[in-house]
Amino acid sequence: MTNISGKWVAHSRTCAHCAEKIAQNCGMDADKAYVLGLLHDIGRKFGVYHLRHVSDGYKYMMSLGYDDVARICLTHSFNQDKLEAYVGNFDASQEDTELIRIKLKETVQDDYDKLIQLCDSIAGAEGVMDIIDRMSDVKSRYGSYDPEKWQTNLDLKEYFEKKMGMDLYVAVDKDNYIPISSRMVEFRKADIADAEVLVDIYNASFFDDYIKYGECPAYGRTKEMMEQSIIDYPKFLIIYDGKPVGCISCKALEDGIYEVGCLCVIPEFQGKGIGTAAMEFAKSFYSDWKKFTLVTPVDKSQNVRFYTVKCGFSIHSEEMDGNVKVIRFLLER
Repeated sequence: MTNISGKWVAHSRTCAHCAEKIAQNCGMDADKAYVLGLLHDIGRKFGVYHLRHVSDGYKYMMSLGYDDVARICLTHSFNQDKLEAYVGNFDASQEDTELIRIKLKETVQDDYDKLIQLCDSIAGAEGVMDIIDRMSDVKSRYGSYDPEKWQTNLDLKEYFEKKMGMDLYVAVDKDNYIPISSRMVEFRKADIADAEVLVDIYNASFFDDYIKYGECPAYGRTKEMMEQSIIDYPKFLIIYDGKPVGCISCKALEDGIYEVGCLCVIPEFQGKGIGTAAMEFAKSFYSDWKKFTLVTPVDKSQNVRFYTVKCGFSIHSEEMDGNVKVIRFLLER
């Protein structure tokens, strides 16, 4: 049985978001923190289990050679290295339960273990929760919550607030962050009638590039230019919560090889996972894909990080696009 959907997926996205933001504010590796947060509950892909998801995740990640992730699959549920403090049913086999016990004893937890434990304790399926509300919700669902584990989570909150020098909920943007879901994002193929909407989206998305570089082919297009671009370069409007907020366009270079000419989201909707969802859509829509390639300015570190960490691209080369040095990225199947 597999469990590839449900609240645990949205919870994991929230956990990854929180881990990334906290890491950015206290000198930790934000990319590593994001990945660990995203995969801490990967054991739940095998079914609706309790303690067993810990051993399932640990063994799965170890089998793939991702030891750091496997460790987090193990430690995220145990902020005191105490198996008995687990909140939920003890549904793992005797062999797997003993594996968890042994590995917990062997592991010396570090700040990444602590970080994911904290983020797990504030990550809800619909966004960031108050830590007391989140623990109370877990207690109401499972009937109990180890008092020492409860206090340790509160201590972790204080620990990371001191490291960051700021309030936890401010750091993770508690009031605004919403984990993206397939129900909130839609994609519609653009036609000529969408030209003005796309001009507005491109101008909002690429204004900063135009100001920074003094040139940007995507900025300042006329309606007529956009109409021709829609014909030459198939585009999909990204619709978020019923509102057009971005665009992704791809063009076949040869069989199975596609150039991503544009992937943009207007600034106020960035950081919500919409761009990542758009790339996943492209891989699904162009089902025969073997490679995707695209370019972005070499000095736009946020874009570089997005394509490599969030979308899985690798850096292939550097080249010039007019007067701007760009990185060419490659995603291979």
